[in-house]
Parts: sequence; C-alpha cells; structure tokens
Amino acid sequence: AYDGTLRIWDIQRQAQVGEPLRVKSQPQQWTAAYSPDSCLFASATMESDTAAAASIYMWDVRKGAAGLKVELDGASLKVVSKVAPVMAFSPPHGHYLACGTSDGAIWIWDTSTRKLLRKSDQNHEGDVTCVAFSHDGCYIVSGCKDGSVYTWDTETGKTKDMLMHCHE
Repeated sequence: AYDGTLRIWDIQRQAQVGEPLRVKSQPQQWTAAYSPDSCLFASATMESDTAAAASIYMWDVRKGAAGLKVELDGASLKVVSKVAPVMAFSPPHGHYLACGTSDGAIWIWDTSTRKLLRKSDQNHEGDVTCVAFSHDGCYIVSGCKDGSVYTWDTETGKTKDMLMHCHE
C-alpha cells in the first residue's frame, strides 16, 4: 500500500492475517512472492519515482509481523530503470529466492542463510519481466522485455538454453 505496508490476506476467511508488514519508506512500486510451503513471503520495492535501486525484504510468515522483516544480503540492487524486480521461490520449500531486475540480471539467494549465492553471468538485454523455477528447483526460466527466454542452472547461475527470442 502507499502507506509503506504489506498486508497478508486469508482468502478463505476474507480477512487480514496479523498486523501489516512495514518497510522503510513509502515505495512507488511493489512486487511480492510467497514460498510454495507458505512459510516465507518476499517483497521488492522501488523506493521512489527517481530511485535507481530496489530493496528486497523477506518475512517468515509463521512468526507474525513483529520483528520478522529481514533484509537479504546484497539486496540493495542497483537497477537501471524504475521497475520493481520480479521474484519467485523454489519448490517445494522455498530454499532459494530468484529475482530478475531491470538491468537484465538474475539474482539467487539462499533463504535459510539470507545470503546472496550468485548473480547470473549473462544478462538479458532489458527488463526481466518474469522468473519461475522448474518443479525440481534445478532450473530457473526467465523472460525479458526484449522477447528472450532463458533457462538458468540454479546451482551455477549459468545459462543453460535460450528457448526463444521473439521479434516485433
């Protein structure tokens, strides 16, 4: 929300779960992701219209709103445009968090240690618009505004294949 909070909703009960989660400031853009086991929640924000950096936070939903925000190691990402990063957790338990940024990079964190494991060695040539993990968590698929779709090896961060490149 524009008041600098995130709210988690139980769609079965149609009610907010716990207190709102707070970030540092009133960000202009948000993206969010839930881990497959529903234990972790991540948010990425662009801090202002003129900012060239994003912040990524992760919460352990089981602990409630009080004191559970953790800034990930290296999570102040320098990005080229004013687009909030896209994110996905690995299946089945969310051990990895992948993030695609507007400079074309893919970042991978270990969610248990909160440490940055790697940044992709080859970048897309524009804003990363989507990221997803394979069912076994071994690969990441990312799509870009330039029409390219790549698969990445989760362990090495290296490009496995360029699946397609669409031209306008």
